[in-house]
This record gives sequence, structure tokens and C-alpha cells, in this order.
Amino acid sequence: EKREVQVACREAMLTCKSPLRDEGREGNITIGLHELALVVVPEVRSRLMQLRMNQIMREFVRHDSDRDCCLSQAELVQVGLHFGLDHHVIGEMTASLGEDLQASGVSFETTLDIVCRSRERLQRKSRERERELKMSLNICEGSFREFRTDILVLYNIFHRWDMHGNDMVANGKLSHEEMMLMLRETGLLPKSLKDIIEVEAMLSAISESGQRECTFGDFLDLARKIRLYKQQHSRQKHLRLFERYDKDHSQELSVSELALLLSDLDIAPRNRAEQQELADMIHAADEDGSGTIDFREFQDLTQRIDERLKQLRYETEIEVALGMGFTEQQLRDFRYVFDSLDDDDSDRLNEQEVKNALGLLQKSISQTAFDAAFPQLDADNSGELEFLEFLELMRLLRDSEGLFSDEPQMLERKVVLLDTRIMRRALELFHISKNYLVSLSREDIVDLFCSYFDISKEADLHAKLGVKTIADLYEVARRREEALKEKEAVEAAEPHHAS
Repeated sequence: EKREVQVACREAMLTCKSPLRDEGREGNITIGLHELALVVVPEVRSRLMQLRMNQIMREFVRHDSDRDCCLSQAELVQVGLHFGLDHHVIGEMTASLGEDLQASGVSFETTLDIVCRSRERLQRKSRERERELKMSLNICEGSFREFRTDILVLYNIFHRWDMHGNDMVANGKLSHEEMMLMLRETGLLPKSLKDIIEVEAMLSAISESGQRECTFGDFLDLARKIRLYKQQHSRQKHLRLFERYDKDHSQELSVSELALLLSDLDIAPRNRAEQQELADMIHAADEDGSGTIDFREFQDLTQRIDERLKQLRYETEIEVALGMGFTEQQLRDFRYVFDSLDDDDSDRLNEQEVKNALGLLQKSISQTAFDAAFPQLDADNSGELEFLEFLELMRLLRDSEGLFSDEPQMLERKVVLLDTRIMRRALELFHISKNYLVSLSREDIVDLFCSYFDISKEADLHAKLGVKTIADLYEVARRREEALKEKEAVEAAEPHHAS
């Protein structure tokens, strides 16, 4: 799509009546807003529709239950969900057409138009949100361009830590400790003690004089320094591998060659979500749409993939831990102890190391209880546990032996007090696109959450939904999603033609 858009732009611009040559860049031409709106945008939109037509056609046929070449409103929503489009977005786009689709049904041409334009709207919303952040936080243009691909994710994490505490009031600054915790969550914090000390020194140098507090702009400066530090220390290793796979000495790698190289760097996805994220990032790194990646793009890509996979794994860990009733602080304690004993960086602990971990956590259990619990989690009989298995062991020991016997983390009673991350995860269970949710402000997330759970912002969550813990909330979300599917299946089975 990227290559096709570039071709479409150039061809469309050449058809403009009076394109201007850009003297500053050889081969470039410039056009006015009028030509952009009336010539270039329609041509790009047409090309993208052509590229996406077959994929959307497959979903159209799959959901056309009565084979009349038209979809009901409910079937259209299911097609939209396949492409990560929330039913609110589909509804808004449908309404903008000004047609009574419920009575006449939705043709393929209309479905194609709605899906493509809805995707445009989501992209615009993300871009607008990025620009709003740039203006409100006074981020310079250079930093904005450098961090634009992940600025929303980074800011959402920063804002959540800024809201951390009993007063739930943000002041736009994080303490030294909060910055270090955020670096871990964003995947920027190195693992070795030597490198962590180096990062601590960078942070101390960036912090405001004497106050040891940092703004979001300070965080971006620190992230840039950490990335540069990591790239400098890995440059020779990366260059040797790059040259080994660059068989034709073109100083570029194809996507297939890159995939093999990444496996040599032990950058490997563990599940489908990570596979998809990896694929998206590889294609995004190909800035010019050439289908190949040079060494500069490669080194930047490996850094960002490493960060993103760590982010995804932290998100999984926090979701699992909260679902088990552990607090985020307990999760951090578990992870710290686990990493301290994982000498070979395998992300696994053997039986003796797990016992040592319990000792570091100052928890003691009988050998009989340990011997009964450990094999339940060691499914492959390797004698080792990965971190999520270690978490499950902690849960088993808590439930059977009374370890970590604090009350499970209770859900806030009001929606407005809920952690944004918890609301996002609950909404993801309705198959709403993660990218769409990331682009929303906290206020938008609250409104969407209230809409899906049919609850007001000030209502008592415990009483209204019958939930007390985060796990309870996720279970309610799953049940509501199943109920929505059943309702839409019934509606889809009903005739949607007036005749």
C-alpha cells in the first residue's frame, strides 16, 4: 500500500495543471491545497480501495448469511470488527451517507466505501491526537517526527504514572523512581546492572535541577539517549550480522532476509499478537516503500522491536497478575526477584531458583507443599518455569498456603476512578482495535466504557455490574460480548429488505 500510494501521489501530481518544481529537492514538485484535495486525495483513495477490495469482498461473502448480496446493519458491524473498526465508527460513517441501510441492506460497493473511509477516520483521529499532544506539550518538530510512531503509547503510560497516587491529580511530572518504572514498562530499561547504572546517570543529568522531577519532554530526551547508547554498544555485532545476510553486498536486506537475521538476535515472537506486531513494525521501518531495509533502518528497527515486545509482555504480565488478584506492586516485586535469579537471561527459573525466589520474597512453605505445586505448572517437564508460570505458582501457593494473603486487588467503585489500562483491556474484549483505543483520550475511553457496559460515570460498579475484582470485570465483558454476538446473529437472520 505504501508503494502504491507513492506512485499514485506522483502520477496525480503530474496531472495537475501547474505543479511547481521544488528547487530544494531534486525531482520534487509541489502543488497547492486545491490540487491536493481534488486530484491527489481521490486518486489515492481509489488506489487503496482497489488494493483492499478482495480482502473486504471475502469478509462480505462470509457474513452475507442469506446470500442476497446485501448485508444487514448487524452483519456490516461484524465485517467492521474484522478490520478493527468499532461499531460506533461504523455507525457514524453509515449515518454520514444519509441512507436507510436497515431497510435497503448494504451492498458490497457501500460496504467497501464504509470500511475504507472508516479506516481513514481512525487514522485521522490518531494523527489529530498526536498533533494535539505536540501542541499542548510544546514538543519540538524534530522530537515529534522521531517519536511519532509511538508517541501516543508513551504518553498514555506517562500520564498513567502521573495520575498515580491517591489524589489522582496530574501535574505533568514524574519522580526519579516513577521514571525508572516507566522505562521498564516501555521496554527501554536495559537488563544488566552496568547499563542500568548508566541510565540512572542519564536520568540524573536530565532531571530538573535539584527537584529530580521530569516532564514528558524530559522523558523523550532520555529515551533518545538510551536508544543511542544501546545502538552504539550493539553496532559492531549488528553490522557483522547484517553483512553476513547481505549476500549481494547491496547494503540492503529483503524482508525475508531480515526475518532470519532477527531470529539470530533472539528477537522472536511468542504468540500471534507479537507476530502481527513484528510484521507491522518491519513494514513500517521500510520508510521509502522499496521492500528492502538498509543498515540504519535495521538498527533502528531492532531497537524498537525489542522495546515493543517488552511492552507487550509487560502488558500481558500485568493483565494476568491483576486477573489473579495481585497488585501491580506485587507484580513488580515478583519480576524483580525473578530477574535477579535469572543469571542466563533465559527468562526461566529452575526448581532451586524458584525456592531461592521465595526466600528473597521472605515467604516460607513446606517442602511437601512446594513439591505438590511445582509440577502442576511445569507442563513440559523441563524442571523450569517461565515468568507467567512462576506467577501461577505464586497464586497456587497463595490460595493453598496463605502466602501473599493480602486481599485481592479490589476494583474502584466508580468508572471515573478506574485505571485507563483496565478500561482499555475490558474494551479490547469486545474486539475493538487496540490502535483505536490507544488514540483515544482518557475522557473518550471513559465514555466508550460506559456505553459498552451501559453504566453512568458515577454509578457504583460493584452494585451495577456485580463485580468486585478486575477478573470479575473481564468476565462480565466476555459475557456481554457473547450476548452482543448472539443478538447480532438473530438480527442478521431476520430479513433486511423492505420487500
